[in-house]
Amino acid sequence: MFFSTREKKGIYNIILSSIIIDIKKNFKIDIKNSTIIKKKLSISFVVFTLKNLFLLNILIPNKIVNLKYRNCHIGRHILGSVYRDVSSHKNIFNLYFSLIKNYINAGLIVDHAYKLSNKIKIAYIDHSGYLNGLYFRVFAIKKKIIYTNNYPRGLFFINYSKKINKKINQNSSALKLFKNNEVKIDYKKTANFLKKIIKNPKIVPWMKSTKMKKKFDDKFIKDYKSISHIIYAHSFTDGQMWFGYDGFINLKDWLIFTIQELKKTNNKIIVKAHPNFFNKNLGEYAALDKKIFYRIKKKYESDNIIFITEPIENNYLLNKISKETILISHHGTALLEGLYSGFKCISSESTFWSSKFKVTNLWNSQKEYKKLLNRRFIDLKLPNKKDLYEVCYKLFLGPTSEYSEKYWYKIIKDQLKKKRWYSVMNSKMEKKIDKKDFNLICKKISKNIEEIQNN
Repeated sequence: MFFSTREKKGIYNIILSSIIIDIKKNFKIDIKNSTIIKKKLSISFVVFTLKNLFLLNILIPNKIVNLKYRNCHIGRHILGSVYRDVSSHKNIFNLYFSLIKNYINAGLIVDHAYKLSNKIKIAYIDHSGYLNGLYFRVFAIKKKIIYTNNYPRGLFFINYSKKINKKINQNSSALKLFKNNEVKIDYKKTANFLKKIIKNPKIVPWMKSTKMKKKFDDKFIKDYKSISHIIYAHSFTDGQMWFGYDGFINLKDWLIFTIQELKKTNNKIIVKAHPNFFNKNLGEYAALDKKIFYRIKKKYESDNIIFITEPIENNYLLNKISKETILISHHGTALLEGLYSGFKCISSESTFWSSKFKVTNLWNSQKEYKKLLNRRFIDLKLPNKKDLYEVCYKLFLGPTSEYSEKYWYKIIKDQLKKKRWYSVMNSKMEKKIDKKDFNLICKKISKNIEEIQNN
């Protein structure tokens, strides 16, 4: 049987129908789509809970993150879902309610996944960085075929029954770009695309509806050449720990830690707001991100810590600062622009590319991060150019990446002649698609589902 974490409704009807076509073609299986077996609390999870309540591991976020149940690191998936919940940021009661709710759901999912694994061969899993990632983990252990669509790739599948894929059974690593020394990189095409994206950030799909500014009133920045670091803030609600746990349970704690550590040595810092903090199309998430960012600004702003609270293009800053300015991001594409422009960069190992790429100065714990933040510019490394180009080539020019004409979302948008990227997600969209268009879209998408395997 085929299991899906989503029902065949709206845009997921298109995704699942496309996947079913691909399954029939590649695996010669006439599948049945079924959400079999109801979730219910198991005795083993109740015992696990009582033990961890006694050890005070459940109601403290920094302890929850390390919880492991039935060979699944449930903690980061729980907290990722908690911090995605807008109500969790309103008060302490909502936070703990969300913690308990998501903790219970995590246990239910793990047990459910193990029961399902005896009955299914193939699954589709959406939003693998949140609780559904626990289905991914169990099905990988049980050597199933998993379809998903997660940044930085488009729609893809991994066949875990193949021995070659044994090493990528953690869903956080499976979502990353892998290093492949045999890949043929079109250096010229990659460089041209990077130049375009630096000049026009609206090429990035999720930035199309953000009103960017090419320049702003920066009279309060007296000397750009004196800036030692630029910190790129991330969303405080979206995708926390999506690519793994590195010592920080959310990106608010990461940003505050970074500011506090750099502040100790009297560095001069720019903290740049993410442009999507000002994107009204992102609704309450953008509003909350902006609110949290302004709170941090109010607490830490000084002559040496400058906050940019406008959606300014990255290129504007890169052209003004010294080449000895260190760029810091947890996992953002802004670093790729900076690396291509000749800057040294610091990022987490929990980012969308494998740590085998020698691109940024990486860390995977608070202790390592602290050491990196206190290193002099001369002691940091520039990127390996081949690795940088491979990451950029796979991200921007990959056959089914978000920037490709063959990206599943782009196929839908183009077929329906939708001008705006987000308009495809309209809840009434499916009802407006005639059968001919629907079948054509699914057929096109099914031909552009990538198989991922370890090289």
